[in-house]
Amino acid sequence: MNVVIFACQKIGIECLKFLAKRRDAEISLVVTHERAVDAIFGYASVAEYCRKAGIPFVESAHAGPELLARIRAMAPDMIFSIYYRGILPGELVHLPPRGSVNIHPSLLPDYRGPVPTAWALENGEKYFGVTIHKMDAAIDTGDILVQEKYPILEDETGYELFERAMRLGARLFKRHFPAIASGRLRARKQKGIGSYYGKKNGRA
Repeated sequence: MNVVIFACQKIGIECLKFLAKRRDAEISLVVTHERAVDAIFGYASVAEYCRKAGIPFVESAHAGPELLARIRAMAPDMIFSIYYRGILPGELVHLPPRGSVNIHPSLLPDYRGPVPTAWALENGEKYFGVTIHKMDAAIDTGDILVQEKYPILEDETGYELFERAMRLGARLFKRHFPAIASGRLRARKQKGIGSYYGKKNGRA
């Protein structure tokens, strides 16, 4: 299966390592981008990993017309978004015949948008989650494939919760990838109005 991956940070690297070892997935291209905050917090570089691993990649914060044309020519079977901070256009999302899939660190439909773990902590939530869902033209509104709920630990900091969410997201992706790729999972619609929270302190 020919796949294109939009990925950032350690969760992106963990999922790329997993896919690189599989015989049923060929990574045609990785799209990534880094922000100043990544260096401040010491987040791992997807670009550096791809460079060392020999995986083709481009650095781009947006999927513009040139990148869209390049991906269309690759004819990917699936697209995965793994903590990529840009918004993928609907034309790209609907391009692959097996669909596009995103990993989102919240219990959708609640906490759509960037940095949901930080907002959940600030709002005093007792639980958070990780959702793997189909992508559509809107933000984090696609049908749910897999979802798991976890308690927020007492005295857990925003950084600790984010890091744990990324580890759990990678674990969930690895566990369910074969079923996702083969289409064996039955997707379900998101129920309720849900909620959306934007960037926090001016950054995602």
